[in-house]
Amino acid sequence: MLAFAVKVANHIFSEYAGCRFIVLDAKRNPQNDPIHFYKKVGFISLKERKKGTTPMYLDLINNVKFSM
Repeated sequence: MLAFAVKVANHIFSEYAGCRFIVLDAKRNPQNDPIHFYKKVGFISLKERKKGTTPMYLDLINNVKFSM
């Protein structure tokens, strides 16, 4: 699903408009923390929130794994 989102964003960037970042809110979970998964594929975390989520972003231009 993540690869599909990156493919769509790259298509929008190349054909129609500027699209540089994919942004998400990773929901923290003590048993299965998704933050490690997102960091492994290149997302960078921002400041943690108290409501149980961590905002993260993926730079599509400077990311080697998902470059065009």
